[in-house]
Amino acid sequence: MLRLFLFLAISFCVSEAYSQSPVYLNFRTKDYLKVTKKNPSAVPNKKEALDFLKNLQLEAIKKGYLGASVDSLSYQQDTLSVSFNTGKRYSYLQLNTSKETIDFIKKNSHLSEKILTKSSVNPTELSRLL
Repeated sequence: MLRLFLFLAISFCVSEAYSQSPVYLNFRTKDYLKVTKKNPSAVPNKKEALDFLKNLQLEAIKKGYLGASVDSLSYQQDTLSVSFNTGKRYSYLQLNTSKETIDFIKKNSHLSEKILTKSSVNPTELSRLL
Protein backbone atom coordinates (compact mmCIF):
# COMPACT_ATOMS: atom_id res chain seq x y z
CA MET A 1 0.00 0.00 0.00
CA LEU A 2 2.82 2.37 0.89
CA ARG A 3 4.55 1.63 -2.43
CA LEU A 4 1.37 2.42 -4.34
CA PHE A 5 0.99 5.70 -2.48
CA LEU A 6 4.61 6.68 -3.16
CA PHE A 7 4.25 5.76 -6.84
CA LEU A 8 1.10 7.88 -7.18
CA ALA A 9 2.68 10.81 -5.32
CA ILE A 10 5.82 10.74 -7.48
CA SER A 11 3.75 10.36 -10.67
CA PHE A 12 1.63 13.35 -9.72
CA CYS A 13 4.68 15.51 -8.93
CA VAL A 14 6.41 14.60 -12.19
CA SER A 15 3.30 15.19 -14.27
CA GLU A 16 2.71 18.50 -12.50
CA ALA A 17 6.33 19.59 -13.07
CA TYR A 18 6.17 18.82 -16.78
CA SER A 19 2.54 19.62 -17.49
CA GLN A 20 1.48 20.70 -20.94
CA SER A 21 0.07 24.07 -19.83
CA PRO A 22 1.71 27.09 -21.47
CA VAL A 23 4.23 28.90 -19.32
CA TYR A 24 4.76 32.65 -19.63
CA LEU A 25 8.30 33.92 -19.09
CA ASN A 26 8.82 37.19 -17.25
CA PHE A 27 12.45 38.38 -17.13
CA ARG A 28 13.16 40.61 -14.12
CA THR A 29 16.38 41.87 -15.71
CA LYS A 30 17.19 42.89 -19.28
CA ASP A 31 20.55 41.09 -19.41
CA TYR A 32 19.06 38.40 -21.65
CA LEU A 33 18.90 41.03 -24.43
CA LYS A 34 22.74 40.96 -24.56
CA VAL A 35 22.47 37.34 -25.65
CA THR A 36 19.33 37.07 -27.75
CA LYS A 37 16.79 39.42 -29.25
CA LYS A 38 13.98 36.92 -28.95
CA ASN A 39 11.96 36.79 -25.78
CA PRO A 40 9.46 34.02 -26.01
CA SER A 41 6.51 35.36 -24.10
CA ALA A 42 5.20 31.82 -23.76
CA VAL A 43 6.57 28.30 -24.12
CA PRO A 44 4.52 25.09 -24.27
CA ASN A 45 5.38 23.80 -20.78
CA LYS A 46 7.74 24.03 -17.79
CA LYS A 47 10.29 21.68 -19.34
CA GLU A 48 10.53 23.85 -22.47
CA ALA A 49 10.95 26.92 -20.25
CA LEU A 50 13.85 25.34 -18.36
CA ASP A 51 15.42 24.14 -21.63
CA PHE A 52 15.17 27.68 -23.03
CA LEU A 53 16.92 29.10 -19.95
CA LYS A 54 19.69 26.49 -20.11
CA ASN A 55 20.29 27.25 -23.80
CA LEU A 56 20.24 30.98 -23.06
CA GLN A 57 22.97 30.49 -20.46
CA LEU A 58 25.10 28.40 -22.83
CA GLU A 59 24.68 31.00 -25.59
CA ALA A 60 25.74 33.74 -23.16
CA ILE A 61 28.89 31.79 -22.29
CA LYS A 62 29.58 31.31 -25.99
CA LYS A 63 29.38 35.09 -26.45
CA GLY A 64 31.89 35.70 -23.64
CA TYR A 65 29.66 36.13 -20.60
CA LEU A 66 31.39 33.42 -18.59
CA GLY A 67 29.51 34.26 -15.40
CA ALA A 68 26.06 34.02 -16.99
CA SER A 69 23.52 32.48 -14.67
CA VAL A 70 19.89 32.17 -13.78
CA ASP A 71 19.99 33.62 -10.28
CA SER A 72 16.41 32.97 -9.29
CA LEU A 73 13.20 31.44 -10.55
CA SER A 74 9.77 32.10 -9.16
CA TYR A 75 6.76 30.20 -10.46
CA GLN A 76 3.27 31.46 -9.78
CA GLN A 77 0.24 30.04 -11.56
CA ASP A 78 1.29 30.08 -15.24
CA THR A 79 4.15 32.63 -15.07
CA LEU A 80 7.82 31.89 -14.50
CA SER A 81 9.69 34.99 -13.28
CA VAL A 82 13.39 34.78 -14.11
CA SER A 83 16.37 36.74 -12.85
CA PHE A 84 19.05 36.19 -15.52
CA ASN A 85 22.41 37.91 -15.21
CA THR A 86 25.28 37.84 -17.69
CA GLY A 87 28.08 39.37 -15.66
CA LYS A 88 31.21 40.76 -17.27
CA ARG A 89 32.09 39.93 -20.88
CA TYR A 90 35.46 38.26 -21.50
CA SER A 91 37.31 37.81 -24.77
CA TYR A 92 39.69 35.06 -23.63
CA LEU A 93 40.41 32.69 -20.76
CA GLN A 94 43.73 31.48 -19.50
CA LEU A 95 44.17 28.86 -16.80
CA ASN A 96 47.28 28.82 -14.66
CA THR A 97 47.73 25.31 -13.32
CA SER A 98 50.48 23.19 -11.88
CA LYS A 99 51.93 20.18 -13.70
CA GLU A 100 50.27 17.81 -11.22
CA THR A 101 46.88 19.39 -11.83
CA ILE A 102 47.33 19.18 -15.60
CA ASP A 103 48.25 15.49 -15.36
CA PHE A 104 45.17 14.79 -13.22
CA ILE A 105 42.86 16.67 -15.58
CA LYS A 106 44.28 14.89 -18.63
CA LYS A 107 43.51 11.53 -17.06
CA ASN A 108 40.05 12.45 -15.76
CA SER A 109 38.43 14.88 -18.18
CA HIS A 110 37.83 15.79 -21.81
CA LEU A 111 39.56 19.15 -21.76
CA SER A 112 41.79 19.91 -24.71
CA GLU A 113 45.54 20.41 -24.57
CA LYS A 114 45.09 24.07 -25.49
CA ILE A 115 43.07 24.75 -22.35
CA LEU A 116 45.46 22.85 -20.12
CA THR A 117 48.48 24.75 -21.33
CA LYS A 118 48.78 28.44 -20.69
CA SER A 119 47.37 29.26 -24.13
CA SER A 120 44.43 31.63 -24.33
CA VAL A 121 41.02 30.15 -25.10
CA ASN A 122 38.11 32.15 -26.47
CA PRO A 123 34.61 31.76 -25.00
CA THR A 124 33.28 29.85 -28.03
CA GLU A 125 35.90 27.13 -27.52
CA LEU A 126 35.05 27.01 -23.82
CA SER A 127 31.30 26.72 -24.48
CA ARG A 128 31.89 23.59 -26.61
CA LEU A 129 33.29 21.87 -23.52
CA LEU A 130 30.27 22.58 -21.33
